[in-house]
Amino acid sequence: METQNVKDTVRQIFTEYLTANGHRKTPERYAILDTIYSIDGHFDIDMLYSRMMDQENFRVSRATLYNTIILLINARLVIKHQFGTSSQYEKSYNRETHHHQICTQCGKVTEFQNEELQHAIENTKLSRFQLSHYSLYIYGICSKCDRANKRKKVNNNNKKRKMKVDVLLGLQWGDEGKGKVVDVLTPKYDVVARFQGGPNAGHTLEFEGQKYVLRSIPSGIFQGNKVNIIGNGVVLDPALFKAEAEALEASGHPLKERLHISKKAHLILPTHRILDAAYEAAKGDAKVGTTGKGIGPTYTDKVSRNGVRVGDILHNFDQKYAAAKARHEQILKSLNYEYDLAELEKAWLEGIEYLKQFHFVDSEHEVNNLLKDGKSVLCEGAQGTMLDIDFGSYPFVTSSNTVCAGACTGLGVAPNRIGEVYGIFKAYCTRVGAGPFPTELFDETGDKMCTLGHEFGSVTGRKRRCGWIDLVALKYSVMINGVTKLIMMKSDVLDTFETIKACVAYKVNGEEIDYFPYDITEGVEPVYAELPGWQTDMTKMQSEDEFPEEFNAYLTFLEEQLGVQIKIVSVGPDRAQTIERYTEE
Repeated sequence: METQNVKDTVRQIFTEYLTANGHRKTPERYAILDTIYSIDGHFDIDMLYSRMMDQENFRVSRATLYNTIILLINARLVIKHQFGTSSQYEKSYNRETHHHQICTQCGKVTEFQNEELQHAIENTKLSRFQLSHYSLYIYGICSKCDRANKRKKVNNNNKKRKMKVDVLLGLQWGDEGKGKVVDVLTPKYDVVARFQGGPNAGHTLEFEGQKYVLRSIPSGIFQGNKVNIIGNGVVLDPALFKAEAEALEASGHPLKERLHISKKAHLILPTHRILDAAYEAAKGDAKVGTTGKGIGPTYTDKVSRNGVRVGDILHNFDQKYAAAKARHEQILKSLNYEYDLAELEKAWLEGIEYLKQFHFVDSEHEVNNLLKDGKSVLCEGAQGTMLDIDFGSYPFVTSSNTVCAGACTGLGVAPNRIGEVYGIFKAYCTRVGAGPFPTELFDETGDKMCTLGHEFGSVTGRKRRCGWIDLVALKYSVMINGVTKLIMMKSDVLDTFETIKACVAYKVNGEEIDYFPYDITEGVEPVYAELPGWQTDMTKMQSEDEFPEEFNAYLTFLEEQLGVQIKIVSVGPDRAQTIERYTEE
């Protein structure tokens, strides 16, 4: 059958399907169909998008492509193949029967025909079943990968195994649920370390009927026989640390033998907190929306080489503190800011005395010596990638490097010692405080997400802004951090939604882009793909075998977009409501 005749036939079939199911017969949908039937072999969404972009008359969005592909699959004009985490498609009408060889290592797909196989399948008697068509996938290792594996095995035998540092960090605007995941992962590690941030970042953990909020202390503190380290990249408020530590000790968790504090970690002074408030007041309507914990002024002093460090408690502390305090008070005087220092300072000095009961260490030496001894280390980040001082939505960011590279500078770990990078994100998106948020919802849907997700800051109590997942920003975060494994939190919040939306591109000044731009403050319109909701209560599920089909489709869609497997899914706040998936390594 001639190519044009095939196209005419499939157009007729598609028209009949659209009519029967009440769908619109748009020119874009027919253009997509024609393009697909001009492609020989398999294709993915990116390839199809590029083909469509080359056409002058029909430049369609990715959202339109995804929606049309679903219609064409339902009309049996397109077949979807799932090769590992990669979804590929091919036309199905008038297509010769063929088989697929898939390399489980490199992902290469090769089509082949084999008459013996075909005859064997077609002649197989099936009980109470009439064969109409089939697809055969044969998984294995291609010759190229087989040779590479043999070389790698030889090389590994010649090298002494070195322990790596795994990193877990947030990929959105913070509040992704990192604390819970760290607590789940800690049984696999000997050491848990914080590498940046301060008491502005709270981790909420729930297990065994108890709820805990951690601000400065690593989440591995609840696991016995673990070393917990507060690294040099962290800023520490002695008063807040004392309150946090004493509350944990009162609940039966011994800290002093489990927690080590870097001498190089900078101290948040009482005047830092007052400066934080003074600077925000001076900005008026241009406020950044800080937590008021003194984080920014402390990091400013660190960079300007005027900071006071934990190690200073042991050497001429009174003199160093007095000098820093006097300098801060001079600044406050110039700002005409009224304040009362006495009460803050009293609690702070009590915190200094309390700190002296803990182990002060050179954390860079300690971490590297632990690695030499064969110990496994998990680095715990605070906030999220989109709040990074360099790569976040500046100036509405925090004052530290929240990305994977921050683990190197915040603990003294060499880049070549980084192992797995766990990127954690919510099934939707939230943000606290001021700053741009392209997918933010101002309607009932956003309010519903907030209510179901209990979206209020664990430290500040502030209501979080809610919106659909932003895959443009998420892909950017995956790239910046070199994420190797993804972890999705709060999937249960979307259990009742009929339709799930995901931002796959931005429209900026009328142009559609799929990369994260320099500035997202104004004129950014999200382009959404829509997927069917699963409308199933997932909070009682204990295995991915129980996942509804629509939820699995959502996971596959995200993996295709992000290029990384989702290894862990959270279906509720408790430690037990965490499901590890059977993904291919």
